[in-house]
Amino acid sequence: MMSGRPSRPLKWNPPVAAAAAAAAAAALVAGLVAAPRPAAAGNEAAGLICQGVEPGVIDIDAALDDWRGFAALGRGERSADASFDVRCAFDQDDLFIAVRVRDERLIRSARGGPDARGEDALHISLRAQAAGAWTMLFAPGTRGFPSRRAGGEGARADDSLLDDGWQLELAVPLRRIPGWGPSTPLVLADLWYADVDRAGGAVEGQPRLRGALEFSTHLPALRGFLSAAGLRARDLRLDQLADVDGMPGTERVVAGGRYLGVLSDSFAFIQLPLASPGDLLRVELVDFDGDGRSSVLAHYRQLGGGGSREVVTVWRVTPGGQLERALAVDVALELGGRRLTNRWSLVPAETRRAGGKRARPARRERRERRGGPPGAARGLDILVEVAPEDSVGWDAASFARVTPSPDARPILTPWSGRSAVVYYFDGEEPLEAPARPAPARPHAARPAR
Repeated sequence: MMSGRPSRPLKWNPPVAAAAAAAAAAALVAGLVAAPRPAAAGNEAAGLICQGVEPGVIDIDAALDDWRGFAALGRGERSADASFDVRCAFDQDDLFIAVRVRDERLIRSARGGPDARGEDALHISLRAQAAGAWTMLFAPGTRGFPSRRAGGEGARADDSLLDDGWQLELAVPLRRIPGWGPSTPLVLADLWYADVDRAGGAVEGQPRLRGALEFSTHLPALRGFLSAAGLRARDLRLDQLADVDGMPGTERVVAGGRYLGVLSDSFAFIQLPLASPGDLLRVELVDFDGDGRSSVLAHYRQLGGGGSREVVTVWRVTPGGQLERALAVDVALELGGRRLTNRWSLVPAETRRAGGKRARPARRERRERRGGPPGAARGLDILVEVAPEDSVGWDAASFARVTPSPDARPILTPWSGRSAVVYYFDGEEPLEAPARPAPARPHAARPAR
């Protein structure tokens, strides 16, 4: 059987220079929204570069005079009735956001509740992970009503009226944003303005921005990865924030062409042993241990030796910041017109194992401390199955002449007496266990006669 080893992982540490980084990577960000990519309507999804500043440069006073020269991203087509422009910056402690709202008629109401229903309000959501967000609702101050906010834990905010609307200046402690850490290269933002034209009335307009607020100091890593891999931003089929190194904060995990990469203020990547990008059949992030740390799962096809094979692989980030293959399992083999296929799937951890180690309670506790739901930290296992009909042209005698791959767990055969196996992780160690039969589906109750 064919064998193939991945190319040596590489790591490059770019210089930290905020202005140069933004200038070099602005074109990339314009076409890239970090995943999970929101389902966007119209032009609401986009990316914005947040410039790094020294402490004390941004003063939260709602005057916005500190923001001259900072790029803005607008929504609402500069409508006088409901539109806004957003700018952002950051220092070692805070994410700064400035919003300039155009609204020719501001509506506030004494009946406005915590959700500001029936009055004008700006809604802001910030996160650096798949689940959980820092949120704030802000209703502007008018001559009849003081400003009011709901949520926004730890933030400093100030607003002021303008002739054609209002403006808000905001400082959000980075540590309050779920998923943020020193390695996190961006924050996923959702800002929308609920515009009403009469007190207690329905929302008439709702300009919205959903996308990535990119930290300028981390952009050279994205530029460097794309350059080294010969890719463009639109070539990425995976682009997500996840914790893959077990340290505080999330990293940006990307896959495109024949490459997997992990980006922060530096980047590591590997080239998969593929003939073409189309041979990468599936790639996703999986939390196997249930402790909040993800691995990259890649299912790909390799050609050679007059045939092909398919391999399911798991990649983890080492303490040195490199991508390393932790597990490889052969799941398909085709040679000389004969084909053997295994079916594989991700199943809740321990549910199909017949024996093997059980999850350590400490891992579940770590997951809950990171914001995961209590009791939902079971993780996932890889279940691999084979049936007699999965082999075409081979039997036990003819398949005995096939040399197993030296770099992967062997493919299951219908004649081996082992029709299913479960692969799982105990910390860094990949293990396998026999698979118990799938639980029987309950029969529907028969109606009484």
